[in-house]
Amino acid sequence: MFFWGTADFVAAILSRRIGNIRALLWTTIFGDIFVIIYALVTGALHDFTFTAFSFAVAGGLLHTVGTLSFYRGLKVGKVSLVAPISSGWSLILVLAGVLLYDEVLTTPQISAVGLVIIGSILVSTDLRELFTSSRVRFSDPGIPYALAAMFSWGIGWLFFNEAVKQIGWVTPNVILATSIIFFLAVYSVGSRQSLSPPASGNDWVRAMFIGLATMGAYISYSIGIEKYLTSIVGPLAATYPLVTVVLAGLVLREKTVCNQKLGMISVIAGVILLSVR
Repeated sequence: MFFWGTADFVAAILSRRIGNIRALLWTTIFGDIFVIIYALVTGALHDFTFTAFSFAVAGGLLHTVGTLSFYRGLKVGKVSLVAPISSGWSLILVLAGVLLYDEVLTTPQISAVGLVIIGSILVSTDLRELFTSSRVRFSDPGIPYALAAMFSWGIGWLFFNEAVKQIGWVTPNVILATSIIFFLAVYSVGSRQSLSPPASGNDWVRAMFIGLATMGAYISYSIGIEKYLTSIVGPLAATYPLVTVVLAGLVLREKTVCNQKLGMISVIAGVILLSVR
């Protein structure tokens, strides 16, 4: 949550300077280099099976589709609709944890997960924008892209989870990041978008920081699902917009609306409830 939230905060600055696709591509490259170096030093790349490789590549493809759909949704639709719908990918992990992995949640844990999911949705949006007209616009053109992002991310994580459960977290993260780079490069060439690296020194620093923070998030999440319940780790990790919103308020002095404050309280309450045995 902390790593992804911090990375997204800095990524918002970098994306405005060099564009979403270039920012995503180069930050992923830096993160991949970091985890490859770690894998080579520790010898973890020897942990490899074709099945785990296939799962991780499928996860990379779906992550790429999800991210491109999300950006497209933000471009053509309302942020207040696209962001919360997209964040629903954690619901897929909860359902998968219970239905596929036979994970059993206690009543307090179910309540806590519900608070976390509802809170992350509230933090991700401004409900006032939904009611700027006389009726709620459920026909917003961004909704199909938001749904595509939600299912792509959710199912992509399921494939990635399987790879981690089979061979540990190191090699799947290398394969996932390399796959995302490959698919982004193919998309960029096909759409004739620039693949050039950042031009200024500050943008290089931002890109490297985002890459390291994002990979830190992937690694933390991987270790979490390796050692604990997917139906709890997934929703907690998905609350990263809370960190982004808080940083935007502290650093950029951006104001939070009432429902975002309620969302923060809901997330914190859910985390506390999950911590109580």
